[in-house]
Amino acid sequence: MPLQPGMILENRYRVEALLGQGGMGAVYKAFDQRLRMAVALKENSLVTPDARVQFEREALTLARLHHSNLPTVTDHFITSDGAQYLVMTFIEGINLAELLAARGRQAPAEVLSWLGQVCDALTYLHSQNPPIIHRDIKPQNIKITPEGHAFLVDFGLSKVGSTYQSTASGALGVTAGYAPLEQYGSAHTDQRTDVYALTATLYAMLTGEPPPESVKRAVGTATLTPPRALNPTLSPALDRALLHGLETQPTNRPATVAALRQELEAGLAAAKAARPAPPAPVAPPTQVIGRPSPPPRPACHTQPSAPDQRRRPLCQRPGQTVPQPLQPVCQVRTLATPFFVSQPQRVHRPSTFRRYQSKMLRQQSPFARLLIAEFGAVFLPAPHK
Repeated sequence: MPLQPGMILENRYRVEALLGQGGMGAVYKAFDQRLRMAVALKENSLVTPDARVQFEREALTLARLHHSNLPTVTDHFITSDGAQYLVMTFIEGINLAELLAARGRQAPAEVLSWLGQVCDALTYLHSQNPPIIHRDIKPQNIKITPEGHAFLVDFGLSKVGSTYQSTASGALGVTAGYAPLEQYGSAHTDQRTDVYALTATLYAMLTGEPPPESVKRAVGTATLTPPRALNPTLSPALDRALLHGLETQPTNRPATVAALRQELEAGLAAAKAARPAPPAPVAPPTQVIGRPSPPPRPACHTQPSAPDQRRRPLCQRPGQTVPQPLQPVCQVRTLATPFFVSQPQRVHRPSTFRRYQSKMLRQQSPFARLLIAEFGAVFLPAPHK
């Protein structure tokens, strides 16, 4: 019977939620009221005498493990009704199955960020005496913390024993697509069992689909689709490494996790190198912005005449003097002129006007020249003395 939230075990652990359930037990999130911290309770539902001895031996062995990518076992106990529990540190984060459902398949560079950490944890487990075989590697059992740290969790199906020890309870806890052929029935399980499960996890993360069951592949009712057929971005070397790790016969797989890791990292590096580099940013074309054209001048009092004729003020006709009302009534002060208004200058005859104006242009200030050029005979400066 599954545990209900709020139940207290051993007068210490308060059950909070069910995290997962399988053929051999369940995993709960609980609160350690003595240490005041969140923990994970791993329940083993097998209550036979042999299972009890095996469970106690596994608990003692796992409690001695200390690795940065493995949770720490803090306690184990057996309740009065025969239920067996392991108490481990609770790992916050998201597992790979949730990551796959939320974002889809991963790129090779993303896989590299956690693959090495999981391989380190498995190598550490396999190097123990006796070796520890996890036997339940799948996306749900690899958690990634918000800081990017990977943890291999859920040792409810792990086996502690000699390298070629057989197990009669393997089929009770297999996960379709991730369990190798030898895990069904009473076949021998060893390091290559974890090699297959880890490769199946990588296959799912890189293609978005889990591989078919190993039993169906063995009897010929299902075939394994090459990873590159599902994800063309994978390199041929990575494709071969995945197919090598997913061989149905244990003798055809890499013998160790270290050998598998070498093949996988070479394939992942080749996939990363084959990816085309992003194009270099192109600078926007240079736009030449010229100076704004000056506004058109208002019509001047002079206009060009024929080439053989001289320019003359519009207010003056050839042979005529400027009418009396157009005579200047003010005087423009120049730099050489004292600061007072002098007497108006009488308009000269047309025959001598141009010479007088040219002389004034050479002697007057720029502002006076502008007045003469614009208004002609209307404003005439006083001659320089």
